[in-house]
Amino acid sequence: MNHPSAVLSPLPRADGSSTFSASGFSVMAVVNGPVEAPRRDENAFEAIVEVMVRPAAGPGGTAERLLEVMLQSALRQLIPVRTFPRTMIQITLQILEVPQSPYKNTRILHPQVNLALVPALLHASILGLISAAVPLKAIATAVSLAVRADGDTLVDPGPDDMDKASSIHALAFTSDDELLLAESAGSFSVDAWHAILETGQSVCCREPGPDAAMSAGVPESQGIRTFIRSVTEARSDEDLHWKNAMALAEPGTLDPALADNDKGIIVSPLKAAPPPAPAPQGCRPSSVVSRQNKPEALPLDMHLSPGSDPRAASPIRLADALHGLAKKQQSTPRTALQSPCFYHERFGEAVKIERVLEEMESDDVMSHSRLVQTATCVREVSRQLRRRPVRGAVRSVMIVTKARDNHLVHLTRDLAGWLLRTPRYGSPVGVEVYVDAKLRNSKRFDAAGLVAEDPRFGAMLRYWTPDLCWVEPERFDLVLTLGGDGTVLFTSWLFQRVVPPVLSFSLGSLGFMTQFEFERYKDHLDRVMGDGGMKINLRMRFTCTVKRGGGGGGGGDGDGDDDDGRESEQFQVLNELVIDRGPSPYVSNLELYGDGEPLTVVQADGCIFSTPTGSTAYSLSAGGSLVHPDIPAILLTPICPHTLSFRPMVLSDTMALRVVVPRGSRATAYCSFDGKGRVELRQGDCVTISASQFPFPTVTRTDTEWFDSVSRTLRWNVRAATQRPFDPADDAAAASNGSEADSDCWDIDQDSAYFPSEEGSVSASPIRRQMSMLCM
Repeated sequence: MNHPSAVLSPLPRADGSSTFSASGFSVMAVVNGPVEAPRRDENAFEAIVEVMVRPAAGPGGTAERLLEVMLQSALRQLIPVRTFPRTMIQITLQILEVPQSPYKNTRILHPQVNLALVPALLHASILGLISAAVPLKAIATAVSLAVRADGDTLVDPGPDDMDKASSIHALAFTSDDELLLAESAGSFSVDAWHAILETGQSVCCREPGPDAAMSAGVPESQGIRTFIRSVTEARSDEDLHWKNAMALAEPGTLDPALADNDKGIIVSPLKAAPPPAPAPQGCRPSSVVSRQNKPEALPLDMHLSPGSDPRAASPIRLADALHGLAKKQQSTPRTALQSPCFYHERFGEAVKIERVLEEMESDDVMSHSRLVQTATCVREVSRQLRRRPVRGAVRSVMIVTKARDNHLVHLTRDLAGWLLRTPRYGSPVGVEVYVDAKLRNSKRFDAAGLVAEDPRFGAMLRYWTPDLCWVEPERFDLVLTLGGDGTVLFTSWLFQRVVPPVLSFSLGSLGFMTQFEFERYKDHLDRVMGDGGMKINLRMRFTCTVKRGGGGGGGGDGDGDDDDGRESEQFQVLNELVIDRGPSPYVSNLELYGDGEPLTVVQADGCIFSTPTGSTAYSLSAGGSLVHPDIPAILLTPICPHTLSFRPMVLSDTMALRVVVPRGSRATAYCSFDGKGRVELRQGDCVTISASQFPFPTVTRTDTEWFDSVSRTLRWNVRAATQRPFDPADDAAAASNGSEADSDCWDIDQDSAYFPSEEGSVSASPIRRQMSMLCM
């Protein structure tokens, strides 16, 4: 019987790959991820682990599905899924070879062969994850055992041994000697099970016991740690990650010099590691190594430290490093590794979501009562998030000033000077202030005069640029806007990924989103930057992606599911996406798809896809509804539709929309994003709209400020005069000519149509006579 063999990264185009062969089984693992999960499947708190097992020949069946369930449950315990929320890790396992046996069939796997295949599948998966640089909590070792009729236990049995065995078992243990997986087929007693468990643990975690008979010399299941060391040994001299993988494969062999090393942790298969911060004491290194097919050095500053380490790099720092690498290689950055909200870690233990996570982690079919309970918990989490203030030291403030208004430049200088002078957090001076780089040489701003007040201000007064907002958004703890709603939209345009909290001062024309008076800016900022913290409203944004030539449509050869277009632009939209006919005299002809299914054909001057924040803008003028910002929804509002029945609609934010210009359309269309970036959509082009994973956090004052804004700016439900009450005292107070009015009664106190026209008359009123005739 062949000895174990393994190869790392045999496929250059996959994120990670490996092959593992042992006991007549050969398996190839292909790992992709973490990648962005489909909207309908994504989990806001953790990554999805998807396992697919493909047979050696023919289509898969129930045997492969059973293997997928077993492996998915085991691998989820090894992968720190909470580290990569809203992502998916795909593991595809191709069975290359199975040993010849009486049970071999090109279409199915016998249950005994099924269990004997588990160790090879698990070992190939672990090696593939290591090749893909996916962090692992521990290395697992699996073994297959067969129990003969006489009670002897065989390790890694062959086909003949399995044929004669009374029971077959597949066991897996982590490097911490914890049971990870246990599956059995056949009949056996409880005492036999304890003996099987002890033998499996002995084989996987320690030296083989004397009671375990070897079917072919060396126990192949014991070789996974040896192979991890052997395949990484050639690289261990140049990259710390391979040393960590070797150490994790064999606990206790980590060089003490590595535990206290001052070498940095970088993902680099070909270059040595440069020096960043020292490794934390007492922390075990994660089994993360570089991708063999990514020859670019990528400093990640302790990215591979355990997730419990407070000094571990945040997801956004990892995203920045990956974006820089992608920019060098002229490829698209992997947005799946970016944090959905930069400030989510500040909530800490405030929001109790253990109940929700406990329900979501269950693989069983959820009953109706459990589904209702989970939905209730989700609503409770949402309610607490809306009410929970964000607390933290604000040490860096960015100021965005409205363009083409020199008066606001003077106010910017006053605000920046106060922030620099006011002592904060035990320091004799204030916080760092970032202003627009165009103010560097402005005479009205007079930066030199500010620095002259205190030499320390020279290092505290800095300048922001759009590139800085894109590359390092985490540098800013708070953003202040001086202007109106247009300035707020410009701020959203600057931060196309993660957005710091935004506090807006009302210095513009209208001001739906500017709730703070600049005259009281000291009081507002003292409260926000103090111990009270700030209350944040996470306003929904859209991710709009323009794709060229892949739209298909009714006039071409494609359909709504054709998504092979070339991605050209992507925008994060706070207000709305508008698609119109542009200068064309023809009516727009747009095909609308929802989650890949055709919804309708829009024949109008255009259509507006608005967020709840944008429901008070263009959408409202076109007849759309007002929607509260806390409601996650997509507003579809047609512009002058050709059919009167096409009314505005409010759609779920979980729906992924797709608008296609058919190839048979008479004219092109134009789309604009928050009034900027107007792009032409030619025949065959399309634009996708989905809820963004990067919301726009605004600092709020009260829970009713949206209603206050609508009433203040739109005069919502405001009458010129209110209806007067029936109060004779008011009439008495208004008596004229000095005559004394009777405040106890009215001169005309009844409707003459229902009562006699003259006092003392016995004749009924006309209306009463008609009513009496109807009762006859």
